[in-house]
Amino acid sequence: MKYGLVLAGGGARGAYQIGVMRAIKELNIEISAVSGTSIGAINGALFAQESYETAEEMWTDIRLEDIVKIPSEFGKNLLSISNITGLVAEMKKGGFDISPLENLLKELVDEDKLRSSEIDFGLTSVSLTNKKAVSLFKDEIPKGKIYEYLIASASLPIFKTKTIGGERFADGGFADNMPVDLLIKKGIKDIITVDIHGVGMKKDTLTAGVNLIEIECSKPRVGTMDFNPDGIKASMEEGYYDTKKVMGYYGGKKYFFDFDEYNSLKRKYGIKLIEGLEDAAEAFGLDELCVYGFDDFLQKTLTLYRECERRVDYSVITALHEESAGALVVGLVGMLKENKKEFLSKRLDIMGKYYNAAGSLMYFVD
Repeated sequence: MKYGLVLAGGGARGAYQIGVMRAIKELNIEISAVSGTSIGAINGALFAQESYETAEEMWTDIRLEDIVKIPSEFGKNLLSISNITGLVAEMKKGGFDISPLENLLKELVDEDKLRSSEIDFGLTSVSLTNKKAVSLFKDEIPKGKIYEYLIASASLPIFKTKTIGGERFADGGFADNMPVDLLIKKGIKDIITVDIHGVGMKKDTLTAGVNLIEIECSKPRVGTMDFNPDGIKASMEEGYYDTKKVMGYYGGKKYFFDFDEYNSLKRKYGIKLIEGLEDAAEAFGLDELCVYGFDDFLQKTLTLYRECERRVDYSVITALHEESAGALVVGLVGMLKENKKEFLSKRLDIMGKYYNAAGSLMYFVD
């Protein structure tokens, strides 16, 4: 079976899609066509020309200055709140110069290789001149213009607009940040979508009769223009693990376990108990980006619980005023130990996952 792949826009969050690509290659999932918007179009072009390693190297090394020319006072996160005044002023002057991105694409995207690839490729942009969305597949893009249309698709409002043949273009996210319809119109029935929670519109598309497999970056680790190396690396790892979970190789709500072991755990303990333990692990800050055996996961969670327990008063006032989620969970466990379960269940339902975490810990603690 061959799949279509749709990559949404989202700036630096596009690193997540590289992890998705890695998993797709590792699982030998065949892709017949890729469509993308903005950074999704750029990643999609690299995937379609089968340059995964090149894409991974780019994201490992990429910095803000590789994308846009900006004064040093804007710092490393261009879209931070502190930069609002400067951003407005720059937009009034026409926007930031993204010639560094153009140069980068000319190094990385091989137009001949992309055009000759068996994987089809399409992108979405917006024509400001004609006030309409523009969606093109590679055979519809004039020869020598691939780079320009990739830039057109990724021209965020803070960037200088891209002009091609006298026509001005802006970021495709204004029209459709998840261009599923491009692949549906190609007759593709099995489609993997990758949502990185970028800013943009999602076009209403009739998907009746289409098998959509949705991969979602539920907790973005970087902002749209935040090219933090640690966040980028974590995003790639999360994309990899999430894809393998969605494709049925891992189980877990927030963490990753062998699929068969996870199903066995659900039969043994019940889903609420296991998910509550995952909530507890999250509250204590247990690393999410690895695959756990359950015994190891349980012991690490209990160790973190006991470390936190030594520092926290059990009183509900102390627990509720602690900044740490882990401290709150410890406080709730303390109350449960004091046989105040009825009070907690009636009065502290608003604690949601923290109450569930405390309840699950009660099962496993000594």
